[in-house]
Amino acid sequence: VFGKIQSVRDSMVSVEVLKIKGVKRSIGNYTVGTLHIAKMSKDFVSNIRELYQVNDLIQATVIKAKPAIELTTSHNDDGVVYAKCDVTHEDLKVVDGKLWSEELRKVVDRKISKQYGKIQV
Repeated sequence: VFGKIQSVRDSMVSVEVLKIKGVKRSIGNYTVGTLHIAKMSKDFVSNIRELYQVNDLIQATVIKAKPAIELTTSHNDDGVVYAKCDVTHEDLKVVDGKLWSEELRKVVDRKISKQYGKIQV
């Protein structure tokens, strides 16, 4: 699925699910899923904000749909597919496998999907 990060907490993020991968129509209702810190990466995550920020567009995999939607981004294709700098609000570009803020002239931490910049949600 594709979604937008709505809130970031210490142990999880809330994701508004916008679209199901491979399905042309959008999801009709406002649908929110949760992404727990343990399901974000195969590696240990100590700080969620190094992977995701509010308003990032992400690709995730649904691991449970009922009673609530639970997501994971531990697969290689999952992660941020589009992001803006949380300071300057410019579009972030991939440079040498990392996200780069031209205005700040520095690398910005995120868990990047292999699909970054290639997907329009």
